[in-house]
Amino acid sequence: VYRELTLLNPSGSAASGPDTALSEAKEWYGVVVQHINDDMFKGHRYNLCPGYALMIRDAELMGAEATNMAEFTSTLQKIQKFLHFHITAGLYVTVQGTDGSHLKATWVGQSDLNLTIPHAGCYTPEIENDGVMKFGLLSWDMVGIKHTDHGDETVNVAYSSPRTFNAKFKLAPQINLCDPQPILQIPFSSLDVPSEKITADGHTQETKLLGPFLSAVVVPQEINTRAANAVTGGANKLPSDSQAADEKPDSSSMNEAKAKLEAHQSDIAWLMGPEGQAAIQQIQQSALQMTKSAMKKSGMVFPDAGNFKDLAGAVSSAHLNWSNGQTQPVNQTFHVTKDGTTIQLNITVDHVDQP
Repeated sequence: VYRELTLLNPSGSAASGPDTALSEAKEWYGVVVQHINDDMFKGHRYNLCPGYALMIRDAELMGAEATNMAEFTSTLQKIQKFLHFHITAGLYVTVQGTDGSHLKATWVGQSDLNLTIPHAGCYTPEIENDGVMKFGLLSWDMVGIKHTDHGDETVNVAYSSPRTFNAKFKLAPQINLCDPQPILQIPFSSLDVPSEKITADGHTQETKLLGPFLSAVVVPQEINTRAANAVTGGANKLPSDSQAADEKPDSSSMNEAKAKLEAHQSDIAWLMGPEGQAAIQQIQQSALQMTKSAMKKSGMVFPDAGNFKDLAGAVSSAHLNWSNGQTQPVNQTFHVTKDGTTIQLNITVDHVDQP
Protein backbone atom coordinates (compact mmCIF):
# COMPACT_ATOMS: atom_id res chain seq x y z
CA VAL A 1 0.00 0.00 0.00
CA TYR A 2 2.82 2.40 0.84
CA ARG A 3 4.49 1.65 -2.48
CA GLU A 4 1.30 2.57 -4.30
CA LEU A 5 0.99 5.80 -2.34
CA THR A 6 4.59 6.65 -3.19
CA LEU A 7 3.91 6.14 -6.89
CA LEU A 8 0.81 8.34 -6.67
CA ASN A 9 2.69 11.05 -4.71
CA PRO A 10 6.20 11.12 -6.14
CA SER A 11 6.90 14.48 -4.58
CA GLY A 12 6.44 13.00 -1.12
CA SER A 13 4.46 16.07 -0.08
CA ALA A 14 2.14 14.00 2.11
CA ALA A 15 4.23 13.67 5.22
CA SER A 16 1.67 11.41 6.81
CA GLY A 17 1.71 9.05 3.83
CA PRO A 18 3.62 6.15 5.46
CA ASP A 19 1.62 6.23 8.69
CA THR A 20 -1.65 6.48 6.80
CA ALA A 21 -0.64 3.65 4.47
CA LEU A 22 0.35 1.33 7.31
CA SER A 23 -2.83 2.11 9.22
CA GLU A 24 -4.93 1.33 6.17
CA ALA A 25 -2.88 -1.79 5.49
CA LYS A 26 -3.58 -3.06 8.97
CA GLU A 27 -7.30 -2.48 8.55
CA TRP A 28 -7.36 -4.07 5.10
CA TYR A 29 -5.46 -7.18 6.20
CA GLY A 30 -7.86 -7.53 9.10
CA VAL A 31 -10.67 -7.73 6.55
CA VAL A 32 -8.66 -10.30 4.58
CA VAL A 33 -8.26 -12.49 7.66
CA GLN A 34 -12.02 -12.39 8.17
CA HIS A 35 -12.55 -13.40 4.53
CA ILE A 36 -10.14 -16.29 5.03
CA ASN A 37 -12.20 -17.57 7.93
CA ASP A 38 -15.44 -17.25 5.96
CA ASP A 39 -14.30 -18.36 2.49
CA MET A 40 -11.78 -21.06 3.33
CA PHE A 41 -12.22 -22.46 6.80
CA LYS A 42 -16.01 -22.31 6.73
CA GLY A 43 -16.72 -22.36 2.98
CA HIS A 44 -13.96 -24.81 1.89
CA ARG A 45 -12.97 -22.60 -1.04
CA TYR A 46 -9.61 -24.30 -1.49
CA ASN A 47 -8.81 -22.46 -4.71
CA LEU A 48 -8.49 -19.18 -2.75
CA CYS A 49 -5.72 -20.52 -0.51
CA PRO A 50 -2.72 -19.41 -2.61
CA GLY A 51 -3.98 -15.87 -3.07
CA TYR A 52 -4.72 -15.46 0.61
CA ALA A 53 -1.40 -17.01 1.61
CA LEU A 54 0.50 -14.59 -0.62
CA MET A 55 -1.35 -11.68 0.98
CA ILE A 56 -0.26 -12.88 4.40
CA ARG A 57 3.34 -13.21 3.22
CA ASP A 58 3.20 -9.68 1.81
CA ALA A 59 2.14 -8.49 5.25
CA GLU A 60 5.09 -10.32 6.79
CA LEU A 61 7.47 -8.70 4.31
CA MET A 62 6.17 -5.27 5.29
CA GLY A 63 7.38 -5.93 8.82
CA ALA A 64 5.70 -2.80 10.09
CA GLU A 65 4.80 -2.19 13.70
CA ALA A 66 1.28 -1.24 12.63
CA THR A 67 0.59 -4.78 11.39
CA ASN A 68 -0.25 -7.70 13.65
CA MET A 69 2.50 -10.10 12.59
CA ALA A 70 1.56 -12.71 15.17
CA GLU A 71 -1.99 -12.89 13.84
CA PHE A 72 -0.87 -13.04 10.21
CA THR A 73 1.74 -15.74 10.88
CA SER A 74 -0.82 -17.78 12.81
CA THR A 75 -3.30 -17.46 9.94
CA LEU A 76 -0.68 -18.55 7.39
CA GLN A 77 0.09 -21.63 9.45
CA LYS A 78 -3.62 -22.30 9.81
CA ILE A 79 -4.05 -22.14 6.01
CA GLN A 80 -1.33 -24.73 5.48
CA LYS A 81 -2.70 -27.05 8.17
CA PHE A 82 -6.13 -26.74 6.58
CA LEU A 83 -5.04 -28.35 3.29
CA HIS A 84 -5.12 -31.99 4.37
CA PHE A 85 -7.35 -34.60 2.75
CA HIS A 86 -8.08 -38.32 3.00
CA ILE A 87 -8.26 -40.46 -0.16
CA THR A 88 -10.33 -43.64 -0.22
CA ALA A 89 -10.24 -45.96 -3.25
CA GLY A 90 -12.56 -48.96 -3.33
CA LEU A 91 -11.90 -51.56 -6.04
CA TYR A 92 -14.63 -54.12 -6.72
CA VAL A 93 -13.86 -56.99 -9.12
CA THR A 94 -16.13 -59.71 -10.49
CA VAL A 95 -14.90 -62.22 -13.06
CA GLN A 96 -17.28 -64.94 -14.29
CA GLY A 97 -15.72 -67.61 -16.50
CA THR A 98 -17.72 -69.51 -19.11
CA ASP A 99 -16.61 -72.77 -17.48
CA GLY A 100 -18.11 -71.89 -14.10
CA SER A 101 -14.98 -70.44 -12.51
CA HIS A 102 -15.31 -67.08 -10.83
CA LEU A 103 -13.55 -64.38 -8.81
CA LYS A 104 -15.19 -61.86 -6.51
CA ALA A 105 -12.86 -59.56 -4.60
CA THR A 106 -12.87 -56.16 -2.89
CA TRP A 107 -9.84 -54.05 -2.05
CA VAL A 108 -9.91 -50.69 -0.27
CA GLY A 109 -6.93 -48.33 -0.33
CA GLN A 110 -6.45 -45.28 1.86
CA SER A 111 -3.89 -42.51 1.98
CA ASP A 112 -3.53 -38.89 3.06
CA LEU A 113 -3.08 -36.05 0.59
CA ASN A 114 -1.35 -32.84 1.55
CA LEU A 115 -1.50 -29.66 -0.56
CA THR A 116 1.47 -27.37 0.01
CA ILE A 117 1.33 -23.72 -1.04
CA PRO A 118 4.70 -22.83 -2.56
CA HIS A 119 6.17 -19.32 -2.65
CA ALA A 120 5.44 -19.30 -6.39
CA GLY A 121 2.73 -21.17 -8.23
CA CYS A 122 -0.49 -22.71 -7.05
CA TYR A 123 -0.17 -26.02 -5.21
CA THR A 124 2.24 -28.89 -4.70
CA PRO A 125 0.25 -32.06 -3.90
CA GLU A 126 1.88 -35.04 -2.26
CA ILE A 127 0.78 -38.36 -0.86
CA GLU A 128 1.89 -38.41 2.76
CA ASN A 129 3.87 -41.23 4.35
CA ASP A 130 6.35 -41.18 1.46
CA GLY A 131 3.73 -41.83 -1.22
CA VAL A 132 2.22 -44.92 0.41
CA MET A 133 -1.38 -46.06 0.03
CA LYS A 134 -2.48 -48.67 2.57
CA PHE A 135 -4.63 -51.46 1.12
CA GLY A 136 -6.83 -54.05 2.70
CA LEU A 137 -8.47 -57.04 1.03
CA LEU A 138 -11.98 -56.93 2.46
CA SER A 139 -13.53 -59.88 0.61
CA TRP A 140 -12.30 -62.81 -1.49
CA ASP A 141 -14.18 -65.58 -3.26
CA MET A 142 -12.37 -67.46 -6.03
CA VAL A 143 -13.23 -70.82 -7.55
CA GLY A 144 -11.25 -72.47 -10.32
CA ILE A 145 -12.05 -75.43 -12.54
CA LYS A 146 -9.75 -78.46 -12.61
CA HIS A 147 -10.02 -80.62 -15.71
CA THR A 148 -9.49 -84.34 -15.02
CA ASP A 149 -10.10 -87.61 -16.81
CA HIS A 150 -13.19 -88.02 -14.68
CA GLY A 151 -14.58 -84.62 -15.57
CA ASP A 152 -14.32 -81.11 -14.27
CA GLU A 153 -13.89 -80.38 -10.58
CA THR A 154 -14.28 -77.09 -8.75
CA VAL A 155 -11.27 -75.96 -6.73
CA ASN A 156 -11.35 -73.28 -4.08
CA VAL A 157 -8.56 -70.74 -4.49
CA ALA A 158 -7.29 -69.03 -1.33
CA TYR A 159 -5.58 -65.64 -1.10
CA SER A 160 -2.34 -66.55 0.69
CA SER A 161 -0.72 -63.12 1.04
CA PRO A 162 -1.32 -60.79 3.99
CA ARG A 163 -4.68 -59.10 3.56
CA THR A 164 -3.27 -55.71 4.50
CA PHE A 165 -0.23 -54.23 2.76
CA ASN A 166 1.33 -51.00 1.53
CA ALA A 167 1.65 -49.94 -2.10
CA LYS A 168 3.79 -46.97 -3.09
CA PHE A 169 3.16 -44.45 -5.87
CA LYS A 170 6.13 -44.14 -8.24
CA LEU A 171 4.72 -40.89 -9.61
CA ALA A 172 3.34 -37.93 -7.70
CA PRO A 173 -0.26 -36.72 -7.93
CA GLN A 174 -0.97 -33.47 -9.76
CA ILE A 175 -3.55 -30.73 -9.28
CA ASN A 176 -3.94 -27.06 -10.06
CA LEU A 177 -6.86 -25.73 -8.06
CA CYS A 178 -6.36 -22.34 -9.71
CA ASP A 179 -7.82 -23.81 -12.93
CA PRO A 180 -11.49 -23.02 -13.63
CA GLN A 181 -12.13 -26.79 -13.82
CA PRO A 182 -9.63 -28.36 -11.41
CA ILE A 183 -8.55 -31.96 -12.06
CA LEU A 184 -6.93 -34.15 -9.42
CA GLN A 185 -4.62 -36.61 -11.15
CA ILE A 186 -3.82 -39.75 -9.14
CA PRO A 187 -1.38 -42.15 -10.89
CA PHE A 188 -2.94 -45.44 -9.83
CA SER A 189 -1.22 -47.37 -12.61
CA SER A 190 2.16 -46.37 -11.14
CA LEU A 191 1.48 -48.07 -7.81
CA ASP A 192 4.25 -50.47 -6.79
CA VAL A 193 2.15 -53.31 -5.39
CA PRO A 194 3.86 -56.21 -3.56
CA SER A 195 3.59 -59.61 -5.21
CA GLU A 196 0.47 -61.48 -4.19
CA LYS A 197 0.07 -65.21 -3.67
CA ILE A 198 -2.82 -67.56 -4.24
CA THR A 199 -3.11 -71.21 -3.22
CA ALA A 200 -5.15 -73.87 -5.00
CA ASP A 201 -5.16 -77.65 -4.61
CA GLY A 202 -2.10 -77.49 -2.34
CA HIS A 203 -0.01 -75.37 -4.69
CA THR A 204 0.96 -71.73 -4.05
CA GLN A 205 2.12 -69.31 -6.71
CA GLU A 206 2.88 -65.61 -6.98
CA THR A 207 0.59 -63.49 -9.09
CA LYS A 208 -0.40 -59.91 -9.86
CA LEU A 209 -3.99 -58.96 -9.13
CA LEU A 210 -4.53 -55.50 -7.63
CA GLY A 211 -2.15 -53.62 -9.96
CA PRO A 212 -3.47 -55.05 -13.24
CA PHE A 213 -7.09 -54.63 -12.12
CA LEU A 214 -6.44 -50.96 -11.28
CA SER A 215 -4.80 -50.36 -14.66
CA ALA A 216 -7.62 -52.20 -16.43
CA VAL A 217 -10.22 -49.79 -15.04
CA VAL A 218 -8.14 -46.56 -15.07
CA VAL A 219 -6.48 -46.61 -18.49
CA PRO A 220 -9.64 -47.13 -20.63
CA GLN A 221 -11.15 -44.00 -19.08
CA GLU A 222 -8.53 -41.95 -20.97
CA ILE A 223 -9.52 -43.31 -24.39
CA ASN A 224 -12.34 -41.73 -26.36
CA THR A 225 -13.13 -44.36 -28.96
CA ARG A 226 -16.25 -46.37 -29.71
CA ALA A 227 -14.67 -49.57 -28.34
CA ALA A 228 -13.46 -47.93 -25.13
CA ASN A 229 -16.72 -46.10 -24.54
CA ALA A 230 -18.63 -49.36 -24.99
CA VAL A 231 -16.90 -50.92 -21.97
CA THR A 232 -16.60 -47.82 -19.78
CA GLY A 233 -20.05 -46.38 -20.38
CA GLY A 234 -19.06 -43.12 -22.04
CA ALA A 235 -16.38 -40.74 -23.24
CA ASN A 236 -13.91 -39.09 -20.90
CA LYS A 237 -15.22 -35.78 -19.61
CA LEU A 238 -11.88 -34.01 -19.18
CA PRO A 239 -11.78 -30.37 -20.36
CA SER A 240 -10.23 -30.15 -23.81
CA ASP A 241 -6.83 -28.49 -24.06
CA SER A 242 -5.59 -25.95 -26.57
CA GLN A 243 -4.03 -28.34 -29.10
CA ALA A 244 -6.53 -29.88 -31.51
CA ALA A 245 -6.27 -33.58 -32.18
CA ASP A 246 -5.75 -33.06 -35.90
CA GLU A 247 -3.04 -30.44 -35.49
CA LYS A 248 0.19 -31.49 -37.20
CA PRO A 249 3.34 -30.83 -35.16
CA ASP A 250 6.14 -28.90 -36.87
CA SER A 251 8.95 -31.32 -37.78
CA SER A 252 11.24 -28.62 -39.21
CA SER A 253 12.62 -27.66 -35.79
CA MET A 254 13.47 -31.30 -35.06
CA ASN A 255 15.23 -31.68 -38.41
CA GLU A 256 17.18 -28.49 -37.76
CA ALA A 257 18.30 -29.72 -34.34
CA LYS A 258 19.24 -33.14 -35.77
CA ALA A 259 21.42 -31.47 -38.39
CA LYS A 260 23.25 -29.53 -35.67
CA LEU A 261 23.87 -32.67 -33.64
CA GLU A 262 25.14 -34.60 -36.67
CA ALA A 263 27.50 -31.76 -37.54
CA HIS A 264 28.96 -31.78 -34.00
CA GLN A 265 28.67 -35.49 -33.18
CA SER A 266 32.39 -35.78 -32.45
CA ASP A 267 32.59 -32.52 -30.50
CA ILE A 268 31.91 -33.54 -26.88
CA ALA A 269 32.49 -30.01 -25.57
CA TRP A 270 29.82 -28.63 -27.94
CA LEU A 271 27.38 -31.43 -27.10
CA MET A 272 27.77 -30.79 -23.38
CA GLY A 273 27.70 -27.01 -23.82
CA PRO A 274 24.65 -24.73 -23.95
CA GLU A 275 24.20 -25.01 -27.73
CA GLY A 276 24.35 -28.80 -27.74
CA GLN A 277 22.01 -29.11 -24.77
CA ALA A 278 19.58 -26.68 -26.41
CA ALA A 279 19.55 -28.80 -29.58
CA ILE A 280 18.90 -31.96 -27.55
CA GLN A 281 16.08 -30.27 -25.69
CA GLN A 282 14.63 -29.05 -28.98
CA ILE A 283 14.52 -32.64 -30.29
CA GLN A 284 12.90 -33.86 -27.07
CA GLN A 285 10.18 -31.21 -27.21
CA SER A 286 9.48 -31.90 -30.89
CA ALA A 287 9.27 -35.63 -30.19
CA LEU A 288 6.93 -34.93 -27.29
CA GLN A 289 4.60 -32.85 -29.45
CA MET A 290 4.56 -35.54 -32.16
CA THR A 291 3.77 -38.22 -29.56
CA LYS A 292 0.97 -36.17 -28.02
CA SER A 293 -0.53 -35.46 -31.43
CA ALA A 294 -0.47 -39.16 -32.38
CA MET A 295 -2.03 -40.14 -29.05
CA LYS A 296 -4.81 -37.59 -29.43
CA LYS A 297 -5.60 -38.83 -32.92
CA SER A 298 -5.94 -42.34 -31.49
CA GLY A 299 -8.49 -41.09 -28.97
CA MET A 300 -6.36 -40.47 -25.88
CA VAL A 301 -7.65 -37.69 -23.62
CA PHE A 302 -5.38 -36.26 -20.96
CA PRO A 303 -4.25 -32.95 -19.40
CA ASP A 304 -1.39 -31.19 -21.11
CA ALA A 305 2.11 -32.45 -20.22
CA GLY A 306 5.44 -30.65 -20.59
CA ASN A 307 7.71 -33.71 -20.73
CA PHE A 308 7.57 -37.47 -21.27
CA LYS A 309 7.51 -38.20 -17.52
CA ASP A 310 4.44 -36.01 -17.07
CA LEU A 311 2.87 -37.58 -20.16
CA ALA A 312 3.41 -41.09 -18.79
CA GLY A 313 1.92 -40.00 -15.50
CA ALA A 314 -1.10 -38.47 -17.23
CA VAL A 315 -2.05 -41.52 -19.27
CA SER A 316 -1.67 -43.86 -16.28
CA SER A 317 -3.76 -41.77 -13.90
CA ALA A 318 -7.32 -41.45 -12.76
CA HIS A 319 -8.50 -37.91 -13.51
CA LEU A 320 -10.98 -36.69 -10.94
CA ASN A 321 -13.15 -33.60 -11.13
CA TRP A 322 -12.48 -31.46 -8.05
CA SER A 323 -15.24 -29.32 -6.53
CA ASN A 324 -14.32 -26.30 -4.41
CA GLY A 325 -16.70 -25.37 -1.62
CA GLN A 326 -17.28 -28.93 -0.38
CA THR A 327 -15.85 -30.96 2.48
CA GLN A 328 -15.80 -33.91 0.03
CA PRO A 329 -14.39 -32.32 -3.13
CA VAL A 330 -14.10 -35.63 -5.04
CA ASN A 331 -16.61 -38.49 -5.28
CA GLN A 332 -16.22 -40.30 -8.59
CA THR A 333 -16.71 -43.82 -9.98
CA PHE A 334 -14.99 -45.55 -12.91
CA HIS A 335 -16.07 -48.90 -14.27
CA VAL A 336 -15.24 -51.37 -17.02
CA THR A 337 -17.45 -54.28 -18.08
CA LYS A 338 -16.35 -56.73 -20.74
CA ASP A 339 -16.46 -60.50 -21.39
CA GLY A 340 -17.77 -61.51 -17.98
CA THR A 341 -15.46 -59.12 -16.11
CA THR A 342 -16.72 -56.11 -14.19
CA ILE A 343 -14.31 -53.76 -12.43
CA GLN A 344 -15.48 -50.73 -10.49
CA LEU A 345 -13.30 -48.11 -8.81
CA ASN A 346 -14.88 -45.65 -6.38
CA ILE A 347 -12.69 -42.72 -5.31
CA THR A 348 -13.50 -40.14 -2.67
CA VAL A 349 -11.41 -37.31 -1.26
CA ASP A 350 -12.52 -35.85 2.07
CA HIS A 351 -11.24 -32.82 3.94
CA VAL A 352 -9.56 -33.71 7.24
CA ASP A 353 -9.49 -31.23 10.12
CA GLN A 354 -6.03 -30.98 11.67
CA PRO A 355 -5.65 -30.58 15.45
